[in-house]
Amino acid sequence: MERSPFCLYSEKIRLLYLDVFTKVLRKLFLQEMKKQNINNFAEFLNNYREDLFHLRGKHCCCGNNKQRNSILSNSLWNNLFTIHACTTSAQCPNKSHKSDCFHKYKANKWLTVENDVDFSLICILLRNTCDTKFKNTIEIVQSNRNEVIHTGKARITGEEFELLWGKAKKFLSDVALFVSKELEEQASKEASDIYNYHEKLARYIGEFILV
Repeated sequence: MERSPFCLYSEKIRLLYLDVFTKVLRKLFLQEMKKQNINNFAEFLNNYREDLFHLRGKHCCCGNNKQRNSILSNSLWNNLFTIHACTTSAQCPNKSHKSDCFHKYKANKWLTVENDVDFSLICILLRNTCDTKFKNTIEIVQSNRNEVIHTGKARITGEEFELLWGKAKKFLSDVALFVSKELEEQASKEASDIYNYHEKLARYIGEFILV
């Protein structure tokens, strides 16, 4: 049976964010890791574990408890970090602190950017641990993506699609250019493939959305 064009529009936008955008954001993040002379993702997480701990909206032993909004969920934190077998409460420099603190945790060594960082997490990391010049652009990208993914609107008109696609393509180009012109050209080609070819889209949907 022929697919509804309204569903196809929605799937194309979703795929642009879930596949192409995510790959570009990962490239940007890996570039930032390299600039900071960090060798792997686990090392990065351990370097920033205090900052990430505060993104959970938790009080900490350091006394810097201004952060109240929970940006990083407990389930996501638990995927990234585990209580280290060798850690004890004595390792916390604040001996009077009785509740949870970042000193107890170490990043899971098996984590990689390519396999364990999705769109939402990569946006959190780029906005909160990397060069601040990315922050506004990433916030807009995340907001636009949420407009598509989380509104629950499966049917969009051709006019709505062109508007959403145009915004997404602009910011895809902006983010890719933070890395290189070559990445921008590659991302633009992949976006065009999604926009133009129904057959290729069907294969992408099966791999990235319906599994």
